[in-house]
Amino acid sequence: LAVIHDPMVYILDKVYSTTPLRFFFPVLKQIVAFLEANFTKYAKMCLVDSNVHAKYLQQKYGVRPFILYLGINPPKRLPKRRGGAILSFGRWDVGKNPQMLLKLLLKFPKAKLVIAGSWTKKADFSQFKEQVLAENLSKRVEIIPSYSEKELGRICKKGRVWVHPHFEAFSLSALEAASYGLPIVIPAKSGVTEIFKNGVHGFFPTSPTVGQFQKAVEPLLLDENKAFKMGAE
Repeated sequence: LAVIHDPMVYILDKVYSTTPLRFFFPVLKQIVAFLEANFTKYAKMCLVDSNVHAKYLQQKYGVRPFILYLGINPPKRLPKRRGGAILSFGRWDVGKNPQMLLKLLLKFPKAKLVIAGSWTKKADFSQFKEQVLAENLSKRVEIIPSYSEKELGRICKKGRVWVHPHFEAFSLSALEAASYGLPIVIPAKSGVTEIFKNGVHGFFPTSPTVGQFQKAVEPLLLDENKAFKMGAE
């Protein structure tokens, strides 16, 4: 079985194009494309976790992948009440657009932001904390640099809505947030949106702009009942 979360050439361009590894791309891309082409063509079955990469693999290697969505361990029951914060968690770096969460927060003077998860680079983490100070948001932003699976439940209780300002091939974090009864806001066509409905389980803006995300988040922050019902769905 060839199980592919992200095609190798795709992830080189997406994640490593600004690192020193880019200097080896002319040779490296040829090697990984050769390896990936071989193990996908000769596998009994090729599996991907959304349609995002299915067309890419079909066009590049001539294989037809099957979609097998990622899974999680959901809680046994949903919390009866939850907090009012904008919540976001996952793995962070500058490419994930965390700065947009601060710009979004500025649109809601009474709201708070909880951002949890590890950071790939210390410099990105430091830069984000500096921006929090520069925008005078220290009292309204809670940063949780790491968490366990048990702690995730307590973190989710703080939130009214889960927000992710970056397109993802799937987004396991969105699936985890949904399992705790949080409506999700993530760019349209992200892989996880294939198993949820826009306007029913959350909102999927067509582009990750502050204006579009503000329109998606505002009705959920203003109406706790609406957010709770949407999350319960």
